Amino acid sequence: MLFSSIVPFFSLLLLIGGSIILTLTYVSWRKYKGTEYKKKKGKRNVND
Repeated sequence: MLFSSIVPFFSLLLLIGGSIILTLTYVSWRKYKGTEYKKKKGKRNVND
């Protein structure tokens, strides 16, 4: 009886936690790529 009431809670927790982790990973990756792009763009302008 107790197990059947806990399963939906953990599935909801996994869904929300997974969404948060996925979003934070995506935002961090975009920030990293943007920083790398700015560094590369800045170095290219100095050499011109």
